[in-house]
Amino acid sequence: MSNEMDVVAVRALVATFEKDFNVPIKAAIEGIDGDIEKLNEQIATLQAKSRDQTYNKVAALVTLAQALNISNPSAGYNAFLAERGIVAPDMTKAGANPYPKFIKAVFSVQVGSVWSFTDRSVEKHANHVRFLVNAMRAGTLTGSVQDFIRDFKHATHGNMLDGIEANDRFDNKTDAQEKRIETVRERGRNADPVVTFDSPLGYEDGSVVSLWGRVVGGNLEIMFVESANDDKDSLYYKLGKTIKAA
Repeated sequence: MSNEMDVVAVRALVATFEKDFNVPIKAAIEGIDGDIEKLNEQIATLQAKSRDQTYNKVAALVTLAQALNISNPSAGYNAFLAERGIVAPDMTKAGANPYPKFIKAVFSVQVGSVWSFTDRSVEKHANHVRFLVNAMRAGTLTGSVQDFIRDFKHATHGNMLDGIEANDRFDNKTDAQEKRIETVRERGRNADPVVTFDSPLGYEDGSVVSLWGRVVGGNLEIMFVESANDDKDSLYYKLGKTIKAA
């Protein structure tokens, strides 16, 4: 289906988002007068409001990306990108990713006659929006975007927005990134042990286990052992990341 939105309509949609979300949250802490408990309560309240505002912003970006149909860009959308000094992505190429330039355009600011993108902290929203749009298309996101973010949990990639970002990066690795990840995993598989215990743990050779312990009197006491074979690759990857390449 063609996308015939003109640049005026694109500007209007983006302007609405900018009006609602491009102004940072401002809040003054008043009337505290050195009361640490009240100060901590106020800080916690502001942090919760900030999280909610971030979730609302990401949800609005999802809505905006869908309204602009950036995966099938109109001439108007490409003209909007050009106005902000951004070359439109070539969506005819396999694996083309329109989301980084979408985020860059939406969060660019005008100084004089020049548009510039300086807030690198919002670049991760490109991962958030791509993942959430894909989840909607797959039918795995059926409620509100905000609730989906709050409830998002992943065993190895993390929770909420951090987990969504990591999950999106993992799902969309380039060949070069895949090779680097496998190199790190291999480094972990071939790592030398830090210490060897001769006490049997009840697992077969080659099993991967997680140990929880504490140091008492200079000795390490193992408090709990858990088999982690199903998560072997992830554990090897985490181990490999801590080991410097030879």
